Amino acid sequence: ASRLLEGVGNRWFSSLARHVDLILAFDDAPPWPNVRRIPPVVRPFSASREKLREDLFLRKKTILVTAGGTAIGEYLLRAAIEAFRGLDRDEVSMVVVSGPRLKVDPAPGVYTFGFLPNLQDYVLAADLVITTGGKGTVNEALAAGTPIIAIPPKGHVEAERNAAGLGYRHEDLARLRELIVEKLAVGRLPPRPTGNEEAVRILLEFLDSKVGSD
Repeated sequence: ASRLLEGVGNRWFSSLARHVDLILAFDDAPPWPNVRRIPPVVRPFSASREKLREDLFLRKKTILVTAGGTAIGEYLLRAAIEAFRGLDRDEVSMVVVSGPRLKVDPAPGVYTFGFLPNLQDYVLAADLVITTGGKGTVNEALAAGTPIIAIPPKGHVEAERNAAGLGYRHEDLARLRELIVEKLAVGRLPPRPTGNEEAVRILLEFLDSKVGSD
C-alpha cells in the first residue's frame, strides 16, 4: 500500500511540476528546464558545536535519538534505550526526542523530550544520531558531520530508501548496540555542503527576473 500511494503521489506531483516556473531539487529530478539541482537545504545551526554543547549542558558523549512526529518510531526508541542500557558506559548519555505521540520514561543517563524546536542544534552537538531515516534529520546530521545510524520502519518506502543510501536497513535493529559502539569509536565526519546559500541566490535571481519582466 505504501508503494502504491507513493506512485500515485509521484504521478500527481510530476503533472503539477511541469507547469511551475522553478523547482529546486535536492534529489534525482527529471531534466526539465524549470529544475535546478542544489545540495540539501537544512535548518541553520545557531552556534558552533563547542558553544552548543556548553549551552545545552552536554558534558558526556551524547547519543541523540529521534523518532519523528508520529508513533511509527516507537520500535526505534525502545531498541535504542535497551541498547544504551547494554552499553553500561558512564561517559555516554542519551537524549531521546519522542515526538508528540509517544511517551518514554526517563532512565539513568537517558533524557527525554517530546519536542525540541532547535533539534538541528542537538544534531550538531551530539556525537551520534539515531533516526528512523527521515530526510530532514539525515541531511542535518550529514551537514553537521555527526555520525548517523538510520533504522527505517519496515515497509516505509521513503525512509527505507534514505537509510539504504547510508548503508542501513530495518534488520540492523538487531545489532543496534554493536553499531552504536562502532560509530562512537569512529568520531566525527567531514560536514557535507548544504544548498542554503545557493537556494537563496537562485530564488532572488528568479524574483528579480519576474519583477523585471512585469
